Amino acid sequence: MALHSTSGPGPSPTRAQRAARLAAQPYNRARHLDRILEQRQVRSIYQPIVDLSTGETIAFEALARGPAGTPMERPDLLFGTARDLGLVQELDWICRATAMDTAMQAGFGTALTLFINVEPDVAATRAPEDLYFTFKRAQQDLRIVLEVTERALLERPAELLHWLSYARKRWWGVALDDVGATSESLALLPFVRPDVVKLNAHLVRNVHDDEDKRVLEAVHEYAQRTGALVLSEGIEEPEDAERATHELGAQLGQGWLFGRPGDLPAKLPRPRRVVPLLAPPPTTTAESPWSIVSAGAQEQTLPEAAVRRRFAQVEQAAMFSREAPVVLASFPPGEGPWGTPEERLSRLRSQACFCGAVGLDLASSTDRGWQTSPLPHGEEMNNEWVLLSIAPHQAAVVVAFDADEVDGSGHRLLEVCWSQERDVVSAVAEFLMRRLSSPVVDLDGRLVI
Repeated sequence: MALHSTSGPGPSPTRAQRAARLAAQPYNRARHLDRILEQRQVRSIYQPIVDLSTGETIAFEALARGPAGTPMERPDLLFGTARDLGLVQELDWICRATAMDTAMQAGFGTALTLFINVEPDVAATRAPEDLYFTFKRAQQDLRIVLEVTERALLERPAELLHWLSYARKRWWGVALDDVGATSESLALLPFVRPDVVKLNAHLVRNVHDDEDKRVLEAVHEYAQRTGALVLSEGIEEPEDAERATHELGAQLGQGWLFGRPGDLPAKLPRPRRVVPLLAPPPTTTAESPWSIVSAGAQEQTLPEAAVRRRFAQVEQAAMFSREAPVVLASFPPGEGPWGTPEERLSRLRSQACFCGAVGLDLASSTDRGWQTSPLPHGEEMNNEWVLLSIAPHQAAVVVAFDADEVDGSGHRLLEVCWSQERDVVSAVAEFLMRRLSSPVVDLDGRLVI
């Protein structure tokens, strides 16, 4: 499976840059990786995914491996070396292209579904030129589900969510992998809108503690609300399959009981059903958070002190949420009812699974679980203060802007509205996430959106 790169998004290194890096490496695994990338020596193996109600194989997950019989056959060494050299993005494109090409050559078609892992940084990079037509063909000839891990989602959520949304509009599916490894990403579940939620293998052994129970509760609530499927990983014994079905509520299963990773079978199964995909989300035409919230909430003109209390209530909801929330904010220039970004977000950052802010005067910065981005001039939202917090069992947003008036006592007045409706908060959160993201490439790595 894909391992993450610590480098930021950007173009792949040139041949000269790569050669310089390789020359500085004391061990020839770097030269070996260079040859693998140059000669496209990555190969794919596949593990079946079954419908637990019928036992039919309805999908395969593609797993990347280096050349057989070499140390680089190990995915940890292959991706670890690529990460050390800043080449994970190029390796990831090659791995996905290989998985697609091998499946198409085997006559995969659209009756079966192909699950493919994707790295978080790939959303901001272009595919190598020689792989372009492989991705173009795959969009037409394969039924694909892009698989992202909880860890990847927390690395670069804004870009990855934007890219996944773009993919879903072209009827590629999305799976969220390793759910339950940590409860951090639960708040991001409604943003990802996965078609398939893959439960971490430890859950099929036993639901150990309250955190495991909260994870399952959030997953089941999401699946019931959206129609998404739940997949249980790590099924090795018949008892695991029973537990996955009756205790975890899984419809799909994956594990050694159904088959170890290997080459595709000479005769591919033709299942009676396909992995269903959710309908793409509706496209919002809103031009600012205020327009989203005020459409269903009462607008009020209040003194700044009263507005400050509203912002404090949302902040407290984030601080004391049962699960780590997503916290997003927008800051116009100057002093506002919620203070400066540095004052307010530093505390919330330690509590949130992801904390992001946009603003006309903000600089770009990215770290795990943290991202800020400047807004361009001319945005309707440039004069709006926004704070929202959203988690599986909590949602709140408040929006305000200067009314350019004072009350009878000379106190500054602001227009304000707020909401605790989950759909409203989610819509504002998606609006802000899009403004946090860098440019995103098309599925085939050519078009920038």
